[in-house]
Amino acid sequence: MCLISNKYKFIFIKTCRVSGTETEAFLKQFSDECYTNSSLNVKNGLYEHSTALQIKEYLIKNNRQKDWDNYLKITIIRNPYAMILSSFGWCQIRNVLINKNIDFNEWLTINMLKNIKLLLFDKLYIDNELIIDKFIYKENKEQTLNEILHILGINKKYKSDEQQIIASRVSRFNSDDYHKFYNQKSIDLVSNDLELSKFMNEFNYKY
Repeated sequence: MCLISNKYKFIFIKTCRVSGTETEAFLKQFSDECYTNSSLNVKNGLYEHSTALQIKEYLIKNNRQKDWDNYLKITIIRNPYAMILSSFGWCQIRNVLINKNIDFNEWLTINMLKNIKLLLFDKLYIDNELIIDKFIYKENKEQTLNEILHILGINKKYKSDEQQIIASRVSRFNSDDYHKFYNQKSIDLVSNDLELSKFMNEFNYKY
């Protein structure tokens, strides 16, 4: 979901393949505007994976420029190597690929890398400017999310071992253990991409 809390003054912008479903399920209890894919026609503009620009334009259109300017904008991020592998698994499970037997390197070379970048960068940047105020790191979710809750004045603590995944997602591999699936060619395809390289350097992500 795309979540907005007018009480605690935050906007949660959901990225993809980062354990966002669990995070949004927890933050939903503090939100009074919850947009899902079915919300698009009803709310005339916002849905589950709205981009940062779409959210900004929606708020401005509804005379809520101050909300965009002043609310804490948060999201969850993850090592791109793991995020990309998770997206590959998602495509395989749902038969999104033209050939379900396509290997990882082939998949990366048929514009999928570009599509993944859009799923990430359109949530973090507007006109190449980073607009997110605080980040939840998937690799250290409990600590980083609780730090944000403290900033927002929310007394409840997030404990990862107590959370239940709302949407059951079956995967044939653990994408956090991504080293088993990359070879030098696929490593080069990701690391040589300028935008992803910039992102990894900015957030200290490495292979």
